[in-house]
Amino acid sequence: MDEMWNPREWDNLGTMVCWHRRYILGDEQGRGDPFKHLAMLNRTRAVYLPLYLLDHSGLAMSTESFNDPWDSGQVGWISVSLDKLRREYGWQRVTKARRAKVLEYLQNEVNEYDEYLSG
Repeated sequence: MDEMWNPREWDNLGTMVCWHRRYILGDEQGRGDPFKHLAMLNRTRAVYLPLYLLDHSGLAMSTESFNDPWDSGQVGWISVSLDKLRREYGWQRVTKARRAKVLEYLQNEVNEYDEYLSG
């Protein structure tokens, strides 16, 4: 049987911060109020997407709601600061087109992690 490697152990652009009482998810376990974390993302001018978890006969993660109030809900955010983007890519400015590309990268990281969670 092939062993599944957690893609969050690789070199990722984004950081997943998650709050969940039963599972250890993403890169960091959120502490305190998740909405204070969101306010911090806005203050530091980060590019971010919400993270939703579906927990029903297995786990699934998405950046869009599963529309299942019983078995799903938002568990955190995946984000990257504008400062990190400037350092990583040597950009002076994070333009609208660059921001759209970064959102695509973050979405791909979540899709990869979803595949890992669902086996």
